Amino acid sequence: MAIEKARNSGLASCVRPIAKILSRLLFRVEIRGSSELPARAIYVANHLSLMDAPILSLFLPIRPVFVVYAGMLRNPFYRWVIGQADRFLVEEDRPFAFKELLAVLRHGRSVLLFPEGRISLTGSLMKIQEGAAFLALHSGAPIISLILRGTDHFFWGSPAPVAKKLAPKVSILVGRPARIEAPAGLERRKARRLAFLRLQEIMELGFFESTELLPLFEGVRRAARLHGFSRPALEDPVVGSFSYGRLLALSALLGRVLGRRSKPGERVGILFPTSVVGVATLLGLCGRGRVATLLNPAAGRTGLRQAAEIASLRTVVTSRRLLAAPGLAGIDESLATIPGLSLFFVEDLPGNTRRTDALMAWIESRFSPPQTSLPLLDDPAVVLFTSGSEGPPKGVLLSHRALAGNAAQALAVVGTGPQDKVFSALPLFHAFGLTTGVLVPLLGGFPSFLYPWALRSHTIPRLCYSSDATILVSTNTLLSYWGRYAVPYDFARIRMVIAGAEPLR
Repeated sequence: MAIEKARNSGLASCVRPIAKILSRLLFRVEIRGSSELPARAIYVANHLSLMDAPILSLFLPIRPVFVVYAGMLRNPFYRWVIGQADRFLVEEDRPFAFKELLAVLRHGRSVLLFPEGRISLTGSLMKIQEGAAFLALHSGAPIISLILRGTDHFFWGSPAPVAKKLAPKVSILVGRPARIEAPAGLERRKARRLAFLRLQEIMELGFFESTELLPLFEGVRRAARLHGFSRPALEDPVVGSFSYGRLLALSALLGRVLGRRSKPGERVGILFPTSVVGVATLLGLCGRGRVATLLNPAAGRTGLRQAAEIASLRTVVTSRRLLAAPGLAGIDESLATIPGLSLFFVEDLPGNTRRTDALMAWIESRFSPPQTSLPLLDDPAVVLFTSGSEGPPKGVLLSHRALAGNAAQALAVVGTGPQDKVFSALPLFHAFGLTTGVLVPLLGGFPSFLYPWALRSHTIPRLCYSSDATILVSTNTLLSYWGRYAVPYDFARIRMVIAGAEPLR
């Protein structure tokens, strides 16, 4: 099939520059990344909306041939818009179409494909088709990723269940040119598989690099702006469900109160089980430039004393309800004997707030960050401790960049979306539980159900069923425990299990 040329009518030539100016004003379109755009290349873009092709057509400095799946032309607006660009139609029953595209590349033209083959239902990458890898492998042309952000938030043109806006901000990240090659003499089937994996790697890397990393409090607030402050964020069996707005307001309030009891950069202990209040305390401290030091309630008196002394803690935030639990009696008395250390109980929060704290916390959660002690991306955010099984526990300092980067990497390679809900009973003081069970869903815009008692194997399957969780975060050992007391319907909605911290058997 030959290239269908753009309709170069007088009306189209007048409309195009006007549309570009309006789009730049309304959608603040930003192009970042590589400025190297070869005239002959294969451009691969993620597909979030029917607006993707118009945006790319208007703002790319080159005029590629758009590879369009014929089914997309059923939409009259899309058909008109794509008619303003050179295009090559691909149909499902024409398997040799990509061989015809090789001829287009050999004649010195660039082609632009959406390798997912459809508009994303999740806002993240879906299944990658291998057509672009075939072209790159056989043409020798460089392949360049174009990662769009924001077009799924248009009121029209995207099925993704994300917050819709009249004028969302749109960005395009242009990846570095890469080539897909196979070793000489490699079997054809293996060469195509290798090329496909390389294409997938290019797309995932581009998706990760398109994520602007922010300090944790700011990152969660950005997720709230994108997905809605009323969207559910966290839930636990004690306090129930918290929206993004409510979580951020509580975090900002805790940050203001605890900020008066500590100095910028100071390490402040958090002694909580996996819970909404524990996460809110962590975010509040991080937002104020303090370092959240996560303590293990099960470490016992000796372990907690050692951790507090190693971190030079002056304040530990905890709960009277937690310390009244079986096996934890006397921990508060043990910590209180450490010189210079004091305990702050969250039950005392109302008595420690000033008249303006609640209002200022709400403003900070929605509009402006705290005016003092703002953390930088490379500042320390969290201290985690080793188990202490090989001597005294050792503290591990993690920066905002490390935690936000790990979450962004997971979101780039794991097919999650706003329709998901995570169930996690893993502890906050463990890197896997903190990142995968809390930060990934919080920064990704989907809710998480937190359960503090991982060994209650009779209860957890029922909670997975009643909470409508779709992603289960656990370890091999815990999965084997939970499975003994579950019936198949308990996990009927679970579509993905993320297991870590130990080998999966």
